[in-house]
Amino acid sequence: MTDAASKNPNTDLSQALNPHGSAWVGANAGAGKTYILVSRLVRLMLDGVAPEKLLCLTYTRAAAAEMQGRLFDLLAEWALLDDATLSQEITQRLGAPVDDSVLTQARILFARALETPGGLRVQTIHGFCESLLKRFPLEAGLSPHFDLMDDQEARSLEAGLIADLLLNAQHAERAAAMAVLTRALAENDVMSLGRQIIAERDSFDPRRAQDNLHVLARAMQLDSLRDADGTLPDAASLINAATAHFTPIARAAIDWFESGGTNDQAQAARLAQFLARHDTDAETAWPYLRAVFFTGQGKPRAKLYTKDRAAENPELAAAFDAASGDMAQLDERLKALANYHLTAALYVFAAALLGNYQAEKTRRAVLDYHDLVAMTNRLLAGQGAAQWVLFKIDNGLEHILVDEAQDTSPAQWQVITALAEAFFDDAGLAAQNDRPRTIFAVGDEKQSIFSFQGADPGGFERQRLYFEKAVSAIGGQFSYVRMIKSWRSAPQILAAIDLVFAGEETRKGVTAGNEIMTHEAERETAIGHVEFWPPLATPRDKDGLEAWQIPDTAPVSGRSKLAGQIAEKISTLLADAKQNITAGDILVLVRKRDAFVAELTRALKRRHINVAGADRMVLLQQLAVADMLAALDVALNPTDDMALAIFLRSPLGGLDEDALFQLAHYRTGSLWQAVQDALQDKKQDKKDDAPQDALRRAHARLDWLRQNSDFLSPYELLAQFLGAQGGHKLLSQRLGPEIDDPLGELLRLALAYEARHAASLQGFVHWLRQGSQDIKRDMEAGGSAVRIMTVHGAKGLEAPIVFLPDTCRPALRQGGSGERVQFDASTDAAGGGMPLWRAATDLRDSHNAAQAEAAKQAAIEEEKRLLYVAMTRARDRLYIAGWLQKGLSDAPADSWYALAAAGLSDTHRPSLAG
Repeated sequence: MTDAASKNPNTDLSQALNPHGSAWVGANAGAGKTYILVSRLVRLMLDGVAPEKLLCLTYTRAAAAEMQGRLFDLLAEWALLDDATLSQEITQRLGAPVDDSVLTQARILFARALETPGGLRVQTIHGFCESLLKRFPLEAGLSPHFDLMDDQEARSLEAGLIADLLLNAQHAERAAAMAVLTRALAENDVMSLGRQIIAERDSFDPRRAQDNLHVLARAMQLDSLRDADGTLPDAASLINAATAHFTPIARAAIDWFESGGTNDQAQAARLAQFLARHDTDAETAWPYLRAVFFTGQGKPRAKLYTKDRAAENPELAAAFDAASGDMAQLDERLKALANYHLTAALYVFAAALLGNYQAEKTRRAVLDYHDLVAMTNRLLAGQGAAQWVLFKIDNGLEHILVDEAQDTSPAQWQVITALAEAFFDDAGLAAQNDRPRTIFAVGDEKQSIFSFQGADPGGFERQRLYFEKAVSAIGGQFSYVRMIKSWRSAPQILAAIDLVFAGEETRKGVTAGNEIMTHEAERETAIGHVEFWPPLATPRDKDGLEAWQIPDTAPVSGRSKLAGQIAEKISTLLADAKQNITAGDILVLVRKRDAFVAELTRALKRRHINVAGADRMVLLQQLAVADMLAALDVALNPTDDMALAIFLRSPLGGLDEDALFQLAHYRTGSLWQAVQDALQDKKQDKKDDAPQDALRRAHARLDWLRQNSDFLSPYELLAQFLGAQGGHKLLSQRLGPEIDDPLGELLRLALAYEARHAASLQGFVHWLRQGSQDIKRDMEAGGSAVRIMTVHGAKGLEAPIVFLPDTCRPALRQGGSGERVQFDASTDAAGGGMPLWRAATDLRDSHNAAQAEAAKQAAIEEEKRLLYVAMTRARDRLYIAGWLQKGLSDAPADSWYALAAAGLSDTHRPSLAG
């Protein structure tokens, strides 16, 4: 929220800031959630609440730091104001009655906040849980000196345990489960599956596995197939039983089909293949019989036979018609049985993996971020020690405030609920006679976009109803406040947002109860601007050319054209001195960090426009890091020709393409031997004459790495190579200052590795590659460069000018489609989402397909909320654009572009340009 907000607050603030009542605030984007939270904190302290009795939980560390900064800035300012000005400030911001005692209290709040023992508790939910577990480790069953794993260490541990299970599944049940899974997955997919299981470990409780599988069998209608012992049949038994009566018909039909046309003869061939295998291997035979009745896409064939076949033998035609229903039922049962066994194997794999993961963490005395919340819930929900912990906490806790409540996961709500329950029991009620204890939350279900981290948009409303009932039961005050006024965006931008989400179907899953979306602009006189650009097509490959012919001109993709168009528009905006626009005022929001980000970055740099680059990068994909790892690989194993070639072509090696070709193409042994020979002038043929100076310098650097790799720790080796040996200078000269962040992270990881492992270079390189370390760059402030960010990364940020270029992507390609676990709440014996195998589309039984469809609809709804978040980042200008994939003439129906086009019709668009 801008500073203007402090001069003229929303009228709804009076209820939200009432220190004697709990409140739930649903605030539109730009309504000033941080402003409201800071104001409530101050109002509570003015009412006499000690700062140490307040707990404010935020979603990110950046949000916690911003809130604390704003709070201290406000209190520091108040400490120096004269009586009249301070009285006016308190009245306008808080609506609180002011007398001399209030003024005195306001002036000392800054000192009280600074002197609070342990500091003000404005922290993330994970930070709070960590501090609680550090305070009560024995009660939580933890080592008093436990450590928190970072992402790199956690991913390295996960990779090692998953690989170990793949290689050493010696237990019979475990080996059988792994065999089932590896038949359905590639090795890399098993690794991804294992990581997903660890991330979703709460759903894989082994105590619930059998109950859930029994419920799943009933939902899949498999129970009727069990024998007297309750055992399900195998696939071969099902096939033999269902096709026994059809086998004679199939034999008789072969000649009947062969005398027909091409399609009939194809049916005869399929039947012959089925009969040839049926007696020996029913499972191998079934695909051929299935192809008789179903297409390659799994749909029933429109015609099993041609008209002349039916006329020749009506009895056989009728028999095939009758068998089609039986085959459809068999196909459904076989799919259900396969998916049931895959789900059961999933549980066995999960039990083994999670058991090993927990055991290894216990051995190392470490926790991961998920454990912080899970262990805190266990601590607060247990018997005996839990009561003592809650007593110690609640004795010093009177008010709980929750920021970004729409992104709080069910497990995190469980922590908050356990802390707040004492507010509403008999003892808590007695303690509230003098001053009520309150719960306060602010959020916006329209901005719930972190389902991959457990956020549930419906949880915001469920928790409101829960706390409203709890507060009302003890006669307390509970207010539900809706704040629709935006302090951020100009009226034209807010009008565009309301138009895009005006349709009932578009609002579905975005607003609570599908209520109509309404925004009001505080900046009523501001002139906003919305442009809706036509999508740029990607030309098809030129027709009329043979496969070996090269077109005269290379086609330019729509993506490349759009990158150039946006860069040109930005250049025009920056060149207009009257508008006083800087590069830091511009924010480009994308859906994924893909090739478009690189193309736009290049287009901006060609126009000499400062660009900050992407907001997050994968460490191992950065060129500087890849070059460094290639150098380390050669130091460890000089005969690694690929690593040596990469090193020689990198800035660290300095050879050009021709020099490397001359060196490598004519060699008779390894590339390392060719380097040695070239340096010793053993080869006199000019074809092998590589530039000696560059090669000698490259060899000297490698020689230094090889000689020191056994004597220096990984950090010391990297630091000296980049510093004294000139590695950083060489990389910077070619790749620019962008190398500083990734190389700094590489050095940090080297130190982190040495803190927990033996200082081995081989071990460090292996550990590094097992993880997938991301670098999140600080993009909070625009600075003097164009920012390119994902919408998720830009949550909570704003910019005067926002471009949305990636709007033609189908919603269903976003997130989760490649995951092999889905969650089936309808079949969970314990009331949460039961893990269920997500089969490929053509292998889904009806129950699996229904759950996949539900997940698909949830993903579509989140995509619409993501569009809302993207549009509401803009203050003054919003540009909506997109490019089409090859062969498409219009944007997909579920894309952002289509949603925006439906709302921003031609009749409305002129009113959006200020």
